[in-house]
Amino acid sequence: MPTRPDKQNSSASHFMAALATAVLLMLPALPSLAAEARLTVYAELEEADNYPPGSTVPVPIGPGGDLIALLLAEAGMEADIRVVPWPRLIRALDSRRNVLAFSMTRTPEREDRYHWIGMIRPVSFKLWSLAERADEFPDTLEEARDYRISAIRGDVVENFLRNSGFTNLVYLSESSNTLTMLRRDRIDLMPYIESGIESYLARRNATPDTLVPVIDLDAISTGHYVVMSKPSDPELVQQLKDAYQAVLSRGDWQLP
Repeated sequence: MPTRPDKQNSSASHFMAALATAVLLMLPALPSLAAEARLTVYAELEEADNYPPGSTVPVPIGPGGDLIALLLAEAGMEADIRVVPWPRLIRALDSRRNVLAFSMTRTPEREDRYHWIGMIRPVSFKLWSLAERADEFPDTLEEARDYRISAIRGDVVENFLRNSGFTNLVYLSESSNTLTMLRRDRIDLMPYIESGIESYLARRNATPDTLVPVIDLDAISTGHYVVMSKPSDPELVQQLKDAYQAVLSRGDWQLP
């Protein structure tokens, strides 16, 4: 079912409460590490287009935000949370130390670029079309080369399609207006994960049957992860990996 606004607000409130707990639970045994290795968390704008009551600052919603709150509380860490477009998130990960970010799709090309803290959920990428146009499109990726596909620079789908020789990509700054682009016939197909499409449509006041999947992107259907920038403090990286294993082992976090 589509995510309702009251459910989104509940998720946002849960995140803020858990984050406040994480700040209060600073471990006294780690003051020097906390001082020297300040952690910054980046969430993609698409993961956070929800505003809690009385606030003008977006906070992460959904499973990625919930997992981050659990990790910070378990590790006894505080962190600045920044909600940014995907290109800025990538720039921060590739240029700064002690940056934690979500949600990153794991691919062979990215394997050595980041520290992989833990999986948020498995994902299945597909190309989607407006339901009324579904019969116009092929069902294989190779046959879709001549169609206009939305893309965001540096994300996993753009990298995959570009490396596969696709040149008819229509670049957007972020995915929030992709549905509008489809409706105005400025693009033909949009990539999105199957598990998130109903929530995406609900946030745009569209019914669940507005879009239909037409092509599977199996090569990049792996999982969404929490990652950390490569030059990060090794002790900080290990703390967060240990925190992930702890919440997983206790059942506080369950993979779908």
